[in-house]
Amino acid sequence: MSEKRYYWLKLKNNFFNTNDIKIIRKQDNGAEYTIFWQQLLLLAISSKEIGIIRYKDNIPYTPDLLSIITDTNVDIIKGALSLFEKLKMIEINEKGDIVIDYIIQEMIGSETSVAKRVREHRKRKALLCNNLKQNCNIEKEIETELNIETEKKIDNKAKTEFEKTLDEFYKMRKTIKKPMTGLAKKMLFEKLNKLAGNDEKLKIEILKESIFKNWQGVFPLKDDFDKSKISAMEQNYLDWKIAEEQNGNK
Repeated sequence: MSEKRYYWLKLKNNFFNTNDIKIIRKQDNGAEYTIFWQQLLLLAISSKEIGIIRYKDNIPYTPDLLSIITDTNVDIIKGALSLFEKLKMIEINEKGDIVIDYIIQEMIGSETSVAKRVREHRKRKALLCNNLKQNCNIEKEIETELNIETEKKIDNKAKTEFEKTLDEFYKMRKTIKKPMTGLAKKMLFEKLNKLAGNDEKLKIEILKESIFKNWQGVFPLKDDFDKSKISAMEQNYLDWKIAEEQNGNK
């Protein structure tokens, strides 16, 4: 069972001073458009695929549905969607989905259920310390270190070898200044399924080759490729990256 994750929306303090929002607010229904934009952002982070807004798997959001869900006048919604599309803030694909992928990736925060429990426990502990007027700083530091180590162990145990390799691929993309959006990750999964079907070991080898060579995408393994040799080289590289991160976290 995968680890439950919680998401929230982060608005920068210059949100209302960005060019797009300034243009929106200058419209006749600017205030309503701005509120509706924030409602769309909230729908985007609570959707099944983050950044892709649809009502159900095969049912896209229509202006009428959005009017009901957001309690907004349907004419306001039609005008807002048209303006957002012109400003390249959204894209409506062939299925009718509203896509806010590249914007939403910069505006979301998240944490695992383990992290949530640890955070809430720390909050309760801090309140207890304040109420009792005790100096709990040393105990807090020890507890924090233990919680971090415990959370890391739980997260690592919960992940399969394929998921760990995927994480390394995402890190490599960030290292080469090409971070992946939610839509890009979806396309990566589709490409891996096309190349390897249900063969998870083959998917891992394909990912390792791309990580080792700093490729932005994934490609079929060549038949004449010395897999055992390259696999060892790639594993050494991954081991070095993991060790480097661990040393950096000390």
